[in-house]
Amino acid sequence: MVRLAWLLVWVSGCAGRASAPPAAPAATEFLCLLLADLSVHPCDQAAVAGLHVRGRLLDGRFSPESDVLGDGPLGEAGAPGWVELGERRFVGAQTGRPPFPPYLEGMIDAEGIFRPTSRALRR
Repeated sequence: MVRLAWLLVWVSGCAGRASAPPAAPAATEFLCLLLADLSVHPCDQAAVAGLHVRGRLLDGRFSPESDVLGDGPLGEAGAPGWVELGERRFVGAQTGRPPFPPYLEGMIDAEGIFRPTSRALRR
């Protein structure tokens, strides 16, 4: 697409000379997945507090690039299960199905807050 645009500018002459083609888009910025509510924010925002995982969104899926970062308690009480990081959803252990990697095992409490039982991702 960029080549076609460049060719059109070059052919039209653009006031007698062609301009440089547009720069390629920058790589996707790092985002932080907040584990408490599974929301995604730029990592440089003040909203990133508590336990989180750093990664990128690729085709709408979260792709983690770190283990669990930040401060906060690990899960000790609640319903057991895991968060499938790509889809950013909690799956209860009672479903009996295996988790889809990458995922984090943990607990979800009555308020819907997820807390991992470990800082290590399962891949």
